[in-house]
Amino acid sequence: MRIGTAWVTMAVAGMILAGCTGVTEPGATTTTPSPTEAEEPTSVPSPTVRELELPESCDELVDLDVVQQQYGADYVAIDIDPAHPTAVEFQGRGGLACQWGIPNSDAGVTLGVATRATATDAEQVAAWESEGYAEGPDFLDETWVLSEETVLGPMITAGVLVEGYELHLTANGTSVDPLLVLARNATENMGYV
Repeated sequence: MRIGTAWVTMAVAGMILAGCTGVTEPGATTTTPSPTEAEEPTSVPSPTVRELELPESCDELVDLDVVQQQYGADYVAIDIDPAHPTAVEFQGRGGLACQWGIPNSDAGVTLGVATRATATDAEQVAAWESEGYAEGPDFLDETWVLSEETVLGPMITAGVLVEGYELHLTANGTSVDPLLVLARNATENMGYV
């Protein structure tokens, strides 16, 4: 009996070892993935990087309804005076200078946009600081704000940097929020997502 038990034990051990070495029963088929199937990494789409592009007109840069939502339904597009400092500076750099307001009044908002005049954002920030601007809300790349009291009442100015472009916005009032809404609309119309 002991010989029979030993024989059965060896036979079971042999079957176990055969199973471990990949021996299969006759007629059985196995499939193993080919090296290309097993080793191919799953592709992850890379984000699309789109370079900003300046529209050809103020109508394409900022939607009039956005201006009216922020400042009132009586605001319309107004041709900016070619001697206006924003027009001189930003158009001189190949950019746009835009203005909206109430005709025959002092109420209005201006926007200039062009490629940044300085070599770096840090240089532009330093220039704004030297002019009395204070750091504004966390918005796009950099936002700096200047509040002034003028003969026309309180004025608010925002300087905004985004991907190599400078935006300069000025309006009557004390809140920078409406200017930032216009800046956001302008940058989206330039291709910023």
